[in-house]
Amino acid sequence: GENGTGKSAILAALQVGLGVAAKQTERGSKVSDHVMMGQNWAMVSIRIRNRPPQDGGVDERYRPEVYGESIVIERKLSNGA
Repeated sequence: GENGTGKSAILAALQVGLGVAAKQTERGSKVSDHVMMGQNWAMVSIRIRNRPPQDGGVDERYRPEVYGESIVIERKLSNGA
């Protein structure tokens, strides 16, 4: 994609949402750096579709009857104020 379209912002959100240290995102040195200026907190919500690939094979890892149709990971980030 073109510059300024948010590719690295999406990658940083995925990284922070999945628990990567803020320094490793190369977009801030602490988690609070990912909270919009003037706000007290931010929420990162990642929804993963829980379905096997559509190649017709059976795969026991997904088990939507146990884990649901999707898995949601949420992380609330605070600016420390």
